[in-house]
Amino acid sequence: VHYLSYGQNEFDLLVPVTDKIGELGIYFAKLWHGVSGTYYVPELRPQIVIFPMLAAMALLYAASMRREDPEKSEQLFIILSALGGVLAGTVLIGRYNQTGMVFLIPLGWMLAPFVFSLFGKRASVILFAMVAALTVFVSVQSVRPWLSRSYDDYIAQIARQVPSDSRVIANLNCEFYFENGALLDWRNLAYLEENGLRLEDYVRLNKVEYLILSDELDFIYSQRPKWNIIYGNLTYWNEMQLFLRDHCEVAESFIDNTYGVRIVEEMNAGRDFTVTIYRVKD
Repeated sequence: VHYLSYGQNEFDLLVPVTDKIGELGIYFAKLWHGVSGTYYVPELRPQIVIFPMLAAMALLYAASMRREDPEKSEQLFIILSALGGVLAGTVLIGRYNQTGMVFLIPLGWMLAPFVFSLFGKRASVILFAMVAALTVFVSVQSVRPWLSRSYDDYIAQIARQVPSDSRVIANLNCEFYFENGALLDWRNLAYLEENGLRLEDYVRLNKVEYLILSDELDFIYSQRPKWNIIYGNLTYWNEMQLFLRDHCEVAESFIDNTYGVRIVEEMNAGRDFTVTIYRVKD
């Protein structure tokens, strides 16, 4: 009940199933074009083309050869049913999250040996080699641009000024540095108003010592409500500016265009994002 209530409030999960089915095509179109919010989407177009072809060929084979080759037909039906089940679950839940593709990829590749074997041993080896080479090439191309980006460098910049046991309000991606219970996520602040709290009240109640703020929030505020889904509605923005001015001092600032911004399309896209560490003075 609580899950459904949260899902409805945040993501409209209780809309009619017919509406959810209509969004399935949009979901795959976004995967095709690499459109995302905060999830990095690698190159998926080869899989989006290959998997439906494999599924169609597997289905035809399983249906036509269920008497001549019942064991292989049954195995194919199991994999195809699993694929159908994942898609049906995705539609019923209606949470078209880019990471959901992870559940389809292993099942899609499991069809390959069955389908390729239909072309004979030599042809299947050639097909396997071609697909493997394509997969390796695409994977390398997807990963290569990010190899020069270091999460350790990002954390090291923060660690210069902020001890790991300090109470902080910061981006969730700092979680791996801070001790359990030390980090308060920026997303919490979207609920201040409905709980009758001001930002200053929240800082005092939680004994917050540092606020780690990226220009990304300023960018999101200027674009509102387009990116409200990331940190919630920034209704506290003007209040926060006054609090930073009157009760905080700048301890450190640095530019990080990868981990300083969670919007994937803005990462390393020509705009610098400054991360500023504010120390609460009083």
